[in-house]
Amino acid sequence: MMTMESPIKKESLYSQNSSTENDWRYSDERMYLRAETFRALKHYLDDYTRQVYEFCDVWVSQGNKDCTNIDKYFKIYLVQEGINV
Repeated sequence: MMTMESPIKKESLYSQNSSTENDWRYSDERMYLRAETFRALKHYLDDYTRQVYEFCDVWVSQGNKDCTNIDKYFKIYLVQEGINV
């Protein structure tokens, strides 16, 4: 029986994970904020699924510290993305 080798090496998967360990955007604190942001916007998921995920990443990556006025900023984000709210 012939076996196929995966094009993705296990070592490369592990090395990618280690690069996120040192990235401040993936610290425990930032991941909790990402989850909090997602929960705050979950009522938008039916209509704006992709945008909610993208916004949560942008929100955390820009260094925001909490979810104050998150609805307001999400609506601004939608308009900037060319989506009518």
